[in-house]
Amino acid sequence: MDFTVSVTPLSVINLEKPSEEGVCRTFSYRPREQEMHQSRGQLHALITLNSPDKSVDLNLLADQVFTALREEYYQQIEGGIIGALDRALSQAKEKVFLLTRKPGKKASLVELSLCFVVVWGDIFYFGRSGSVEVGLLRGGELVSFPFTTIASEKLKDGDLFILASTSFWEKLTPKGLSEILLNTPQEEWRGRLLKRVRELNGRQLMGALLLSSHVEEIPDEEDLIDIGMLKDAEPKFPWLSCYAKLGQLREVLRQRLPATPRIFVKKPNLTARNRRVLQTVGLSVLLMVTALGTYVYKNYQRQRQEQNNLVNQVE
Repeated sequence: MDFTVSVTPLSVINLEKPSEEGVCRTFSYRPREQEMHQSRGQLHALITLNSPDKSVDLNLLADQVFTALREEYYQQIEGGIIGALDRALSQAKEKVFLLTRKPGKKASLVELSLCFVVVWGDIFYFGRSGSVEVGLLRGGELVSFPFTTIASEKLKDGDLFILASTSFWEKLTPKGLSEILLNTPQEEWRGRLLKRVRELNGRQLMGALLLSSHVEEIPDEEDLIDIGMLKDAEPKFPWLSCYAKLGQLREVLRQRLPATPRIFVKKPNLTARNRRVLQTVGLSVLLMVTALGTYVYKNYQRQRQEQNNLVNQVE
């Protein structure tokens, strides 16, 4: 059974422009190359920067941090995803240090808080550094997703991951977030969350990146019956009758559907009892064929021996 995974990012940031609190930005990236996307997945990130130095362009720095994160991660074509994420996180932090370090200073004046996610198949890989938190809304329950640096989680249909600044979590609380997310249509989430954040503290920088997932199973080709082929099938195929009333369905299609319809239905699963019956019948047929073949071969050998004896007598 194959599957497809779709992830919808939603950015909720109280203050879009740099303020006294700093800047908060969200980023999403999907490789154009199909091979790269299959091997490394798509990348989403939440970046928060704070600095007392007003000369630092925090918006530009946020772009540079994400670029460093993205390039370091996707250029590693060998090895596992977790190792690549760890090196990418180190590269992003080093980028901030190199770009903002003052001469004679051993530390940067910019505080970086970074949380990012790689969506690879039906697995989420997380990386974090600084004052950021991750929450998971699954089955109507919102829980924190604790981890130190790198973590992973297998997706389920309908999962909602929330990457947010610590201030966002503290002000809204898991209970308040749950009430909004569970009682509001998805298209209204951003407006409701922004309204609530501004009611609590309109000038404090708070941001979050919401990632809602949808996992859809795709049946294998051998598990599908092409009804378009059944329309023109002749009744001489008795095996069609083993599929719940497909004989009647074939007649309906013969009368009503166009020449080459493409309709698929799922094959019914065999019960354990029916499977055992089929296995027993198959084994019986195999034994009968083997016995018949042995009999024919021995009879042939006996006839050849009799012919040879007659030839010897004549000579």
